[in-house]
Amino acid sequence: MALGSLIGRYPTSIEDEPRAVVHGYLDGELSRKEAYKVLRNHPTTFARLMAGRVALEGAIANLDPDWFSSAQYYIERAAKDPLSRFNRWAGAILTQMPIYENLIKKSALPNETLARQVYADTVNYASKILIDKKGVNIQRRNPHEGGLSHVLATLILCQRFSLSEFGGSETWFATLSQLSETRTIGRPDLSGWDINGYTAYGDPSYPNLTYKIRVRVSNEADTDRSNAPMSDQAKFVTVYPYPDLAISKYEPQVVKRIILEAHEELHYPPSHNSQLDQRENKLLDIIG
Repeated sequence: MALGSLIGRYPTSIEDEPRAVVHGYLDGELSRKEAYKVLRNHPTTFARLMAGRVALEGAIANLDPDWFSSAQYYIERAAKDPLSRFNRWAGAILTQMPIYENLIKKSALPNETLARQVYADTVNYASKILIDKKGVNIQRRNPHEGGLSHVLATLILCQRFSLSEFGGSETWFATLSQLSETRTIGRPDLSGWDINGYTAYGDPSYPNLTYKIRVRVSNEADTDRSNAPMSDQAKFVTVYPYPDLAISKYEPQVVKRIILEAHEELHYPPSHNSQLDQRENKLLDIIG
């Protein structure tokens, strides 16, 4: 399909061409190679990030180290742009790259050493983006950053659970989902999920994608999961950090608390945060 017709179909206020390419790719109208070729040559940070994500999907789908190297290159470039609102998402994906690389090169979940490294990187990055250089809570200023913090807080609980419950057994680990799984690039008609929970019981040839977790920014009035189409409910579970992961109904800053509690626990051993245990249990009750 001609790129011009894609742009006309999905008009946006910014990033018209790369967004149209991503939409065409998600709709199956552009191949992975076609989408990647256009995105990697586009000058915007958004396009570089999307080129990296398309390449990363190719790497995981084909267990291809060359695709992975391309993904690493473009996502790193996107993360280094201090002026783009997409650099923080790129940085978050970079914290998970060792997990993807392990899947690609070893067809396996991480051992304990790698899992603990990625968990620490996830916690440290999430705490870093909570507060910007001016000391302003970015969740109040930028909804894109607020959504990212919600996803990372939920991911932190998933990864913490895998370490405390399974240690280095390489049987359970969670990471960020892929572009075609997320499917939320300015398209309200597409729904997907944000976190993949992999299991590898019984020494499978490749880990199973067992848990698909969608994270949504919400307040108590928005948490009627029955509003989602039945087809979507069967595909994934939805987590609203507030109130789902709050210890009390008077805890609207639950995302910030999860991240800071995890950061304190990580950096001030042998401290153990029992509140994180409670939040983990709440999350496990939801994802099953």
